[in-house]
Amino acid sequence: MNNAEKNIDMLWDSRWSKYELKNVVDVDKIDDPWTAIHLDILKKELSALPPNGKFLEAGCGLGQWCFYVSKIGHRAVGVDIAKDIIKNLNEFISGKNEYQNIKFIVDDLTHSKLESNQFDFIVSLGVIEHFPDSAPMLNELYRLLKPNGKIFISVPNIFALHTITRPLTKLFGWWKIGYEKSYTSRRLIAEIKKSNFKLERIGILPSGQFFGRILTTIPLFGSIFKKIGYLVEKRQNVFGLYIYVICKK
Repeated sequence: MNNAEKNIDMLWDSRWSKYELKNVVDVDKIDDPWTAIHLDILKKELSALPPNGKFLEAGCGLGQWCFYVSKIGHRAVGVDIAKDIIKNLNEFISGKNEYQNIKFIVDDLTHSKLESNQFDFIVSLGVIEHFPDSAPMLNELYRLLKPNGKIFISVPNIFALHTITRPLTKLFGWWKIGYEKSYTSRRLIAEIKKSNFKLERIGILPSGQFFGRILTTIPLFGSIFKKIGYLVEKRQNVFGLYIYVICKK
């Protein structure tokens, strides 16, 4: 493991430190584009969890999906390598009855300490792309999933302006989250199949950022770019900021 990989937990802890946990417990009210992008499709998928189902948020960050799953009556486990955010999350839920079905654990999901075949549903949102080799994590997620359980994975799409702007932000020293790669649909499908997942669906997550994040922030015209971008992303399965897959074991 190189120095950059050793420090990745500190990079993410720095990122999460900007948020107050009391503001992430309700996914409908979180002022965070990343959550909003996943909101509709994940709420629909999670509504099909079996009674008292067990859920894993793999690379949980702020743990917002654990809070949501617990609220709808299921058990939730959030895992991350970032030690400070896990410590803060556990302090936040300590002694609160409404969060008794949630656990937050420091764990490296490339060789997890969790037991096999225990989760009905796993989400991994924007995580596997941060590993040069995603296979070890995908293999572990397959091991952790129950037979017939489902997994939802999202990654950056190579057919997006982000593929061009990311090297530029790295060049100017603005990039703060370590290694990241983008995927084609074909590459993502190939990787999940190597880990024995059965593909159910693949698609674009409409984000409104088809033209890039910068254009969407321009006063007056930014909202227009975002609306057009959203419509473009919603009507096809090639161009867009994020790809997602839904798979079964």
